[in-house]
Amino acid sequence: MTTQIMSPANGKNPTAICAVFQERARVLSQHLQTFSAKPTILGPILVVTVEDGTAGLDEYLRGPIRDHVIFINAHCEIDVSFFGKRQLLLATEGGVGGIVLFGSIHDAEQVAESYIPIRAMGISPRAMPNKVGTCRVGSMRTDTGPIGDTDMVVGNRDGVVVVDSNLYFTRFPALTSRRTGVV
Repeated sequence: MTTQIMSPANGKNPTAICAVFQERARVLSQHLQTFSAKPTILGPILVVTVEDGTAGLDEYLRGPIRDHVIFINAHCEIDVSFFGKRQLLLATEGGVGGIVLFGSIHDAEQVAESYIPIRAMGISPRAMPNKVGTCRVGSMRTDTGPIGDTDMVVGNRDGVVVVDSNLYFTRFPALTSRRTGVV
C-alpha cells in the first residue's frame, strides 16, 4: 500500500486531518474553547500535569519549549485557574506554539489579546496559588486516548485534532520542520 503525499495546506486543517487519518485522528473535546486572538494551532505536543498551584508550571514554561504546543493537564478543574497573565508572559517569552489547557484560564482580557493560540475549558476568576505547586512532564489520558510527545496537534475554529507525528509527517513531509518544533 502506498501513502499519498498531501498538500501542506491540508496538514493545517483539522477537517482534512480527520478525512485523511479517519479513526486515527483523535478529535478533542468541544469544551476546549478558543480564548486568544489566533485560533489556528499546529505543532508537536509537550504534556505537563499540574497540581496544587502554578509554581511548577511557571518553572516549566521557562524551559526549552519553543514552537511546541503545551498541553496542560489540570484535571479538567474549572472552578480555579492554572493559566493567567504570568503564564502567558512566560509562554510568550519561551516562544510556545500554543496552549491547550484542560482546565480554566484567568486574566481573560490579556489572554484574549494574545497571538499565541490558547484553548481552555473555561474561565475562573480564582487563580491557583503561584508560590506552590508541582508540574510533571509526560503524557495524559483523554476521552479520545493517550496524548504525549509523539503526537501532533492541528486546530482551528472547527476544533482540535491530535494525530501520531510519524503518521502526520508521512502524509505531510513538506511540514517536517514542525517535527521538532523548529519552524
